Amino acid sequence: MSGVQDLYHYTSVAAAELIKRDNCIRKSTGTKADAVLGEGVYLTDLSTSTDDDVLLANNYGRVTASMKSKIEVCFRIPAADLPGFRRKRLGSRVIYLYPDDIDLENVHYELCKKDKNGGWGEWGDWITIGLLVGGALVLGGLLARWLGGSEKEKEKTASGVQDLYHYTSMAAAELIKRDNCIRKSTCTKTDAVLGEGVYLTDLSTSTDDDVLLANNYGRVTASIKSKIEVCFRIPAADLPGLRRKRLGSRVIYLYPDDIDLENVHYELCKKDKNGGWGEWGDWITIGLLVGGALVLGGLLARWLGGSEKEKEKTASG
Repeated sequence: MSGVQDLYHYTSVAAAELIKRDNCIRKSTGTKADAVLGEGVYLTDLSTSTDDDVLLANNYGRVTASMKSKIEVCFRIPAADLPGFRRKRLGSRVIYLYPDDIDLENVHYELCKKDKNGGWGEWGDWITIGLLVGGALVLGGLLARWLGGSEKEKEKTASGVQDLYHYTSMAAAELIKRDNCIRKSTCTKTDAVLGEGVYLTDLSTSTDDDVLLANNYGRVTASIKSKIEVCFRIPAADLPGLRRKRLGSRVIYLYPDDIDLENVHYELCKKDKNGGWGEWGDWITIGLLVGGALVLGGLLARWLGGSEKEKEKTASG
């Protein structure tokens, strides 16, 4: 093991986003699935110059198209920064196992990610790699956001969690509107795996959809895309009794009771037909009940300038 200078941890862009948020590579704990050699962070001495199929065969024991996403981002860490790591064999595979989480504040590391052509980019840090904006980070844009952004965003950076977000489907949002209440989840065998309560996250709508789904629901599939059609943003200060919980690499905030929207300050936004998030507003400006964007002028025209029959119908009941 003395000849190993660097070790590499490969992962997906979605998982890398969570690593960035926590500044930590969490150890694998499911010994029957991904942690077949025991709990720990799994690494390799195979660099990014290695053929993709060789990487997949060594790291995961199989080569399939669906596994390609597991080698989208690579962390390079000096072996000397990981005391206690162990070299293990599994058939022809050679794997290095670090027995605990890797706190990125305590190691020297670099990362790189694949470009749109499948090639590896340059080594750098979170800023130069720019995972959070889909690849190429425009530094000037980030500086402008920091220097000229809203006070709310600055406060969030300074004080920790400023706002929390509750994502849901359009159909569920309609029920929330009707009751003016976000009902707590109560079925602990299915959706309320951490106990009864309203489940929230600190991940805003600028977060990639796959990252949201992986954190909020533990999986990324097309069938659950509908669960992030509408988002409620609520100040954390309006939710006393809130608890922060971990479930593996996932970070979830749990409010133990229903959230009465009359007792909190909130805004919501919904996805447009192209899958992008719209502007923040209230029920009226978002216009959930009229199929998306509420066209106030159209409704006024119908009232003021419609047919006599429509006016008589409105007047006579």
